[in-house]
Amino acid sequence: MRPVKLVMTAFGPYPAETTVDFDQLGKRGLYLITGDTGAGKTTIFDAITYALYGKPSGNNRTAEMMRSKYADPDTRTEVDLTFEYAGKRYRIRRSPAYERPKKKGGAGMVKKGAEQELYYPDGRVLTKTKEVETAVNEIIGIDREQFSQIAMIAQGDFMKLLTAPTEDRKAILRRLFQTKPYQDLQDALRARSNELIRKNEDAGKSIRQYTKDILCEDTDVHLVEVDKARKNELTVTEVSELLEELLRDDTANYDALDRKSADLTKQIAECTEALTRAQNQKNTEAKLKATTELLAKQNAALVSLEQARKEQEKRKPEAAGYRDEIARAKAELPDYRELEETTKRAGELQKQETRSAAGLEKAEKQIADGKKEIENLKKEQETLSSADADLVTKNTELNKAREAYQKLDALRAAVKNISDMERDLAARQKEYRAAKDRAEKQKTNYEQRQSAYLDEQAGILAETLQEGAPCPVCGSVHHPSPARKSKNAPTKEELELLKAQSEQADAAMRTASEECGKRKTRLDENRAAVLRQAEELLKTGEYEEITPALSARQNELSERGKQLAKEVKDIEAKTARRSKIKDELLPGAERAKEAAEETKNRLEKDLAGIRENRKNAEARITELRKKLTCASKAEAEKNIQALTKKAEKLEAEIEDSEKAVRSAKTEIAKLEAGRETLKGQLSGKPEPDPEVLRAEQKRLTEENEAAGKERETIAARRTVNEGVLENIRKKAGEQAALEAELKWVRALSDTANGNVPGKAKIMLETYVQTAYFDRIIARANVRLMTMTDGQYELIRRTEAADRVHQSGLDLDVIDHANGSTRPVNSLSGGESFKASLSLALGLSDEIQSSAGGIRLDTMFVDEGFGSLDEESLENAMKALQDLAEGNRLVGIISHVGALRQRIDSKIVVRKDRTGGSQITIET
Repeated sequence: MRPVKLVMTAFGPYPAETTVDFDQLGKRGLYLITGDTGAGKTTIFDAITYALYGKPSGNNRTAEMMRSKYADPDTRTEVDLTFEYAGKRYRIRRSPAYERPKKKGGAGMVKKGAEQELYYPDGRVLTKTKEVETAVNEIIGIDREQFSQIAMIAQGDFMKLLTAPTEDRKAILRRLFQTKPYQDLQDALRARSNELIRKNEDAGKSIRQYTKDILCEDTDVHLVEVDKARKNELTVTEVSELLEELLRDDTANYDALDRKSADLTKQIAECTEALTRAQNQKNTEAKLKATTELLAKQNAALVSLEQARKEQEKRKPEAAGYRDEIARAKAELPDYRELEETTKRAGELQKQETRSAAGLEKAEKQIADGKKEIENLKKEQETLSSADADLVTKNTELNKAREAYQKLDALRAAVKNISDMERDLAARQKEYRAAKDRAEKQKTNYEQRQSAYLDEQAGILAETLQEGAPCPVCGSVHHPSPARKSKNAPTKEELELLKAQSEQADAAMRTASEECGKRKTRLDENRAAVLRQAEELLKTGEYEEITPALSARQNELSERGKQLAKEVKDIEAKTARRSKIKDELLPGAERAKEAAEETKNRLEKDLAGIRENRKNAEARITELRKKLTCASKAEAEKNIQALTKKAEKLEAEIEDSEKAVRSAKTEIAKLEAGRETLKGQLSGKPEPDPEVLRAEQKRLTEENEAAGKERETIAARRTVNEGVLENIRKKAGEQAALEAELKWVRALSDTANGNVPGKAKIMLETYVQTAYFDRIIARANVRLMTMTDGQYELIRRTEAADRVHQSGLDLDVIDHANGSTRPVNSLSGGESFKASLSLALGLSDEIQSSAGGIRLDTMFVDEGFGSLDEESLENAMKALQDLAEGNRLVGIISHVGALRQRIDSKIVVRKDRTGGSQITIET
């Protein structure tokens, strides 16, 4: 990738449009980016990176932060980069999001969104963010991080890489080669190992906690062993065996108590049964006495009930009379329904008659209105009969007025053209007068200088006289008093120049005169033509009167045109109205009148039928009202309900008296049977005393409850101990699995984290980084040997300084001058710069190699040259020249004065006094 042209607008310290034309620097070799500190040298690389990837080169700035603080608020922030890759030229424009003043709606700021455009060589354009990002990565073949690492060699970063200890250098290489996944694996293994240790310890704590929950009676023979278990003095296996023995003993005791409780329960049941029999015998004796007394009362009551029944039987004929009267009333109910229906129908017929009469009246009115409307439409149609002819006449007048107006417009344009020609002629005449003045002055000057030239001929001739040589005028060989030429005498060459200038001025004057003549002729011809048109259209022969007459006539035609247009519109409305009357309104009115007449005939027939039906209904209503007892069906039904209540009440009273007698006889029979049954129940042997039985029952119950409580205690203790045994076995299994996993996880974690006893403390990530680091060092040494004349060579220290601290990325340097190997920190400032520059270039080469052989035709080296002596600077320049071999262009960002002498091509960045910076290119 080679940048061709970079244009920055309102970007960083560049407030106005600033262009960097890289083509001026050539396609290979070194160039210097120099200038004031903070002027914006590195911003050039930031702009290139932002144009390609939408972000500046560093990670501490965003695109939005790059808007120039010196820029005018209305100036758009933008970077426009043209670049070449693989022989093809691309162009990319980007503008970040930033706030700008509102253009409409008053004061305030509005957010402008980010924009981007990528132009392909074939004319295709991409504008979407993701599309442009993907396309740039595909074209160049590397992402922003790789581009920043390859294209920009920042010395400060690589000085840190050179001198940092293993831990710091590991962090730098992690960022450069994305080795964080290996660190994540180390951390994950360490975390898993620590987690397994914690879980294993938690499982042991749980087992010890469960052991404290073992239950045992104070009198149990196992109490001593249980105390040992609670104090964690027994193994898990011994605790399990102890719990199993306790559970076996509790189970045997529980079963014995269960059998005892069953026997006591049986005895309690037998005692309860005997108590029940004794109590039943007492209850039976009491029931026999009460039954005998109640039987005597029921016999006395039966006599009274029989007398009341005989009295009620005498009222049966009265109840039958009510029933007959109800039957007659129900027989009349259909007539009441007919009366209601007929009355309702008569009402509906009355409504129908009213509606029909109203409809008939409406139809008659519609017929009358229709006749009147038809008559009016025919009259209006007659008055509009001449509208078509009027429309033709008015349209003709309107077209004539428009044609006349257009001719006047053409005349106005011609008048304006004459005014333009007059102004042009005046300008040409002014030029002619100026040309004439110049020609006259040139001619006068030439004539004056020619006269002076002629006057000075004697002096000019005297300048050529030589003593002893004859004079061309008098022939004398002696020249005691030759003529003297004045100091202002013109030369022949000067005179010839003045003559040429006079002739040129005269020719220019003649040309200007001819141009004025041509324009004057055209002006007169056009003026005559305008006068002829004015005479024809306005009846005026004076040129000054044309414009006022033209305006007056156009105003008159405009008003006439408006009036005619209005009249045409009115007549068009009349013709439309006549057509509508003929095609729509008149036929519609006739159809409406005919429909109203049909409606009238139908309603007259309907009304006659409705009136006849209403008369018949009213006659039937009169007939039914004379026949019926009640005024309405509701009143009749109310009467039936009243009679029914009386009949039902009387019948119920008769039935109740009969039921009372039957019920009394049934109750007496039941009492007699019950008395006999109770006598039979008392015929056996007497039962024991219930109080004795209750005392025995209480004793047996208390003994059974005591056995139940003891059994519940054993059951609870057994449940707890079973739970403890189950939990201990479960946790013991979990602990065994944890210990098995912990064994191999801890081994992996110790290996990955460099904690294997007796081994060098090299982590997995560090081990991976050493492979990258060794390749970087190998590439770096090629340049370091060049820059130091073969004295120094970097090597990675393979042995750790101790077994405590992490190692694997420490650097040493071999000094071939004395064959010693020493820490890289021992290098001087200039030597350290060479080493760090070598590392940076080695890293760039490695990343390009790992990116698939991608080659960048442009690189930047940022600062760091100030610490070099003359010889070291020369060696560093040689290494950079080698870096720029082929078609690679290398830009060195520095303000070191010595570089300005060595590098011809420069990009010079200068600060303005008013704020911002400017760029100039020197080649």
